[in-house]
Amino acid sequence: MIEELVGRDQAGEVLAKLGKVETSKDRLIWTESLDGRFSAKSAWEAIRRQGHISQWHEWIWHPTLPKKISLNMWLAMKGGLSVDDKIRKAGIPIVSKCMCCLREGGYEDQNHVLALGNVAH
Repeated sequence: MIEELVGRDQAGEVLAKLGKVETSKDRLIWTESLDGRFSAKSAWEAIRRQGHISQWHEWIWHPTLPKKISLNMWLAMKGGLSVDDKIRKAGIPIVSKCMCCLREGGYEDQNHVLALGNVAH
């Protein structure tokens, strides 16, 4: 079952973390959590490799911000917002017109949506 969850390569690493047997009870202790209980989260934390945390991380993922705002800011920083420009770069020919701009209908790219368009002002 562990191989199905984390893959063959990582299963050995997870199984190596299982090891201590408590003397008063006949149960396996998961050494990677304080309470000794196994969870998918604690297994993930044990095997994952953390990347560099950006200087904006705490600002974007602030606990008082709604998650949808944090997610949209993160997508914008990664260039992942769904705009017409991304569709055209994928090779799909479309006519781009920003639906939020009533008169001009500017070309819809990330800069237009977030900074230059009518809604951004």
